[in-house]
Amino acid sequence: MSWGLEAGHATPAAVAAVAAAAAAFAVHAARAPRPRGPLILRAAAAFALALAVVRPTLTRTAASSAKPRLLILLDASASMRGAA
Repeated sequence: MSWGLEAGHATPAAVAAVAAAAAAFAVHAARAPRPRGPLILRAAAAFALALAVVRPTLTRTAASSAKPRLLILLDASASMRGAA
C-alpha cells in the first residue's frame, strides 16, 4: 500500500497563479519591517487560499495479489447443438 498527494483538478494556470502569489509574498516578507505577527497571519491565510485553489487530493493505492475469479459458462441449449 502506498500513499500519494496529487494536485486534484488544478489547471496549470491555477498552479502558476499560486506560484506567482508565493513569490510575491516572499518578496513582501523580505522587505517587511518588524513585527512579524501580522505577517505570519497573512502567510497562513495565503497558504489556506493556495490550498483551496489547488485542491490537493490524498490518494491510496493498494497492491492486490489475489487472482481474479474465472467464470466458465456452458450452454447446452438446443440453439447451441447446431441442429435447429
